[in-house]
Amino acid sequence: DDDILICDPENEYTPLIEALHGEVIDISATSNSHINAMMLEEGYGEGNPIAAKSEFILSLFEELLKKHGSGLGPIDKSIIDRCTSIVYESFKNKGVNPTLLDLKNTLNEQPEEEAHNLALCLEIYSEGSLDIFAHQTNVNTNNRIITYNIHKLGQSLKTFGLLVITDAILNRVNQNYKKGKRTHIFIDEFHVMFQNEYSANFFNSVWRQFRKRNAYPTAITQNVQYLLESVEASTM
Repeated sequence: DDDILICDPENEYTPLIEALHGEVIDISATSNSHINAMMLEEGYGEGNPIAAKSEFILSLFEELLKKHGSGLGPIDKSIIDRCTSIVYESFKNKGVNPTLLDLKNTLNEQPEEEAHNLALCLEIYSEGSLDIFAHQTNVNTNNRIITYNIHKLGQSLKTFGLLVITDAILNRVNQNYKKGKRTHIFIDEFHVMFQNEYSANFFNSVWRQFRKRNAYPTAITQNVQYLLESVEASTM
C-alpha cells in the first residue's frame, strides 16, 4: 500500500511508471497540467504552517531574483513574510488555497516600493506565460505511484519546478501520515537545490519532516562532492 512519488527532471522514469500502471504528470509551460505552488494541507511544517510556507515562498523568490543577479534583502524578506500571512488569513474560510496571483496582488497592495518590485518579479509566474504553478491543482494525484515529469520546463523553470513539486510531495506525505501510510520519495538532480540559501534551508526542513512522517526520501545526484561541501546537505 506504500505510495511512491518521483520528481523527474530528465524524463527518465516514464517507461517504468507506465509499466507499473502509475500516473505520469507532465509539467511544462505549454501543458494544461497545474500544481498550485500555494497549496497548504493541514499539518504542513514542523510547527506554524504559515511560517513554514513563508520559508518555501522565500526560496521561490530567491530563485527568481537569482536570475536577475540579485537576491533577497531584509526588507524583501519581511514583506514576503507579511504578505504570505495576509494571503492565507484571507483564504482561511474559503475552502480553497490561494494562488501565486493572489500573492502578487497582495504585494501590490503594500505601501513599500520593494513590494511592488517583488510583485513585478512574480508577474510572469502568476499571470504571464510561465503561470503553470499559479492555478489550482488539476492533475490526478490519487494513484499510489506518481512521477512528476518536469523535463520540458527548461532550465529557466527547472529549479523553480523542483521546489514546487517537492512542496506538493510534502503535502501528500502529510495526508498519508494521517492515514498511517508510508511514502517513498525519489528526487533526482538534487544538487540544484543547494544553489541558493533559501532552497537549501527549505530542503533541510523538508527532509526532517519526511523522516518524522513515515516517509523515506532518496536524493539522487551525479555530483556528490558538490553536496558534501554544503553543511545542510552533508547533515541531511
